[in-house]
Amino acid sequence: MMFMTMRRPGDAFASSVDTIFERLLTPWAEASAPTSATPVREAPMDLWETDSAYHAALLTPGLAADSIQVTIEDGRVTVAAERKPLAIEGARPLWAEFGPARYRRAFRLGTAIDTAQVQATYQDGVLRLALPKSPEAQPRRIAVQVAGVNAS
Repeated sequence: MMFMTMRRPGDAFASSVDTIFERLLTPWAEASAPTSATPVREAPMDLWETDSAYHAALLTPGLAADSIQVTIEDGRVTVAAERKPLAIEGARPLWAEFGPARYRRAFRLGTAIDTAQVQATYQDGVLRLALPKSPEAQPRRIAVQVAGVNAS
């Protein structure tokens, strides 16, 4: 939702009050302000589990693939990325609702991950991670032995 306020020249009190309400009612007002720092957003994520792996999908639109970093350290998966500002040479920005942004998401999984087999793909604004479980963490069938019976 976008709010625009028309102000009368010299109306200092209304201008201050309007600014306060705009900031309260417009959650990303700071993101479009040229003086603000680039916001850090938590990328929305879906997560699935199979017997052999975890699969994650993170919504990260408008990124260059080389800006995405996926690290796994001490069982913690961290995704960090940055969207650079769009610019048209010789033009000055008038309005920005999706300026530069940094994305970050970190999570832990219940079992050890085989980090050598992890795969990450980025397509259509979605980062997909395939996080295979380590062989020790995968379910396995245990043969039941009958006590007192020799297997020859």
